[in-house]
Amino acid sequence: MNVKYDARACHFNMDTGCVELLLRDGRKISIDCTGVEDALDITSFLSW
Repeated sequence: MNVKYDARACHFNMDTGCVELLLRDGRKISIDCTGVEDALDITSFLSW
């Protein structure tokens, strides 16, 4: 499957802690960064 997206439509939402990606066909993918960190047992590189 070849998914097309516009890199300008990809951003980090501070309110939800998710990376949001808007696809060209109008669909939206939201990636929960905390959930990914927990699943991979890592912490953010930007942790202070």
